[in-house]
Amino acid sequence: MSVRVGCLNGWRATINSKLEVTSDLLTLPGLLDLRQRRDALFEIHSILRSADSLRPDEAFDELVKLYALWLNIGPVAFDAAREHDPSLRLSSGAFERATECLGPLLIEGRNDTGADLFQELADVGVRAGLGQYFTPAPVARAMATYLAPKPGETWIDPFCGSGLLVGEIALAADGPVQLWGIDRDPRVLRLAALEAEIHHPDSSLVAVQGNALWPLQELKGRLGAPPDGFDGVVTNPPFGADVHRDDNKGYDDFRLVANGSTPLEILGLERSIELLRPGGRVGIVLPQSVVSNRGLVRVREFLLDTCRLDAVLSLPPATFGPFRGVGKAVVVFATKRPTSPDRVATAFAVATEVGWDGTGRHTGEENVTETALALASDDPPPSVARVEERAGLARNLSPEWHLRPRAIGTALRDLSLAIFTGRTPGRAAYVDGEANPNSCYRMLKVGDLTGSGINWSPGERSHASFSRPVTTKLLSLGDIALTAAAHHPRYIGAKVDMVDVIPDQYGGRVLPCAEVLVIRPDPAKVDPVVLLLWLRSDEGRAALQACVTGQTAHLYPDDVAQIVVPKTVLDADHSDAVDLLRKSLRLRRDSELAGTAARETFTGR
Repeated sequence: MSVRVGCLNGWRATINSKLEVTSDLLTLPGLLDLRQRRDALFEIHSILRSADSLRPDEAFDELVKLYALWLNIGPVAFDAAREHDPSLRLSSGAFERATECLGPLLIEGRNDTGADLFQELADVGVRAGLGQYFTPAPVARAMATYLAPKPGETWIDPFCGSGLLVGEIALAADGPVQLWGIDRDPRVLRLAALEAEIHHPDSSLVAVQGNALWPLQELKGRLGAPPDGFDGVVTNPPFGADVHRDDNKGYDDFRLVANGSTPLEILGLERSIELLRPGGRVGIVLPQSVVSNRGLVRVREFLLDTCRLDAVLSLPPATFGPFRGVGKAVVVFATKRPTSPDRVATAFAVATEVGWDGTGRHTGEENVTETALALASDDPPPSVARVEERAGLARNLSPEWHLRPRAIGTALRDLSLAIFTGRTPGRAAYVDGEANPNSCYRMLKVGDLTGSGINWSPGERSHASFSRPVTTKLLSLGDIALTAAAHHPRYIGAKVDMVDVIPDQYGGRVLPCAEVLVIRPDPAKVDPVVLLLWLRSDEGRAALQACVTGQTAHLYPDDVAQIVVPKTVLDADHSDAVDLLRKSLRLRRDSELAGTAARETFTGR
């Protein structure tokens, strides 16, 4: 494949003057945001499918050919296109409609159009089943910035997709580097080869179709890998897919493989380290679960045993939102042992803006690369935490945890009589509460929390019967309840309520479900209303967020127990605020009672 990069700027002006764009979506190419560009590419893909009755994978292949054609010779007529690439299967009608829409995207001159092609148009069912997702361009640039590749180095992405990550490595280096990429899908490998020729022709890409989890020596042989290993690995391994030990005996060679199933990203981490030479560097995107889940301490111990852990960058929650990826992810940077120096403090930082919101709308704010630079600095700003204690690292590698507020005050464990989560009944345990008032329990669910008082109106599956209820977890007046599990971290701690009343019809038989965490304050040490007010404050919410673990979001009681309530909060006089909150709760209850009475009066009950 030969692509004449020098011609690109010359024909953009020609397109601007000659190309008539028929789609309203594409009338302002310079202003297309991430979501619009992805929608535009999807529109082109749909044109190819509908006009020529192509399968999704066939339409993707033809779109890649169009992409290469336009970057090679610019806008041409159908006959000239077929002469240049005889393998082009499109009809003249499909060609004309698709090229009208493709041109404005290329006028923008963005380097990540090919990556969008991979994300949105590669066989969605197949790639989603493999757990593979797009690496956003700001993340790829930040990773390359931190890793600081040097001319002549060898770099590989064992899960390369469209080659965006190794491409950013090439662009970040001051001279040519040698690049390798592995992917199972020949279609995206062709796109990766095209992207390499367009954007970094001096840094060649060896694109290998295959499985990065092949036996190590076999894989190295097929790659033609450097004998001592690669200078660097930059990758975003598949998330959310599991491999089973029985599926392939080659998995027995992995130290991190479990007896049953193992998340593919964990084996991807181990393989990335294996591909490095001693002293080689790795930058790898991982789900939050790998760095924070208690059940994955062994993975973090492996990482600390085999590598010097240099830095962990927490990505903004919106990073993968538009791409149907994971709820929360981090980037881990490490150097394979033996290395010099052998020990350094691990740097932690949190990026807050990726350039778009959770729907893909452009925000104009992006600080992922800036945060990566702060991590690499010898004189980091206060927003970077440095940790040396190995035990603390193995317990939790989440930047939010290591950057949590360290106030002078009293831990929640010392202010509480109990901190616990509830239990979620099986579907068969739910019963009709009115028909079984004395043999069932009212379940307090996340949906009952409002952030301004508990909603006691029963909903679907509000009551359950237990053969062995945990009566020590029955709710009491003054208990504080909050969201402890959700599909996204932003919901944790968003609704915090106090049990100010338990309706008589429940007879004190109220239990929290597993997604609700309960803090039972000790009234002799802290007014429950003061604690409620603090947990609802920005400072309290940040303290709860720092305890979130998992790829989605979970709170555990003993993590919450370590939260320190500032001495300034505990010592201050909050009587006015307490009186106002108690008044608001009374008014809420009065309003509910009045509303109920109005309904009953209207219906004649």
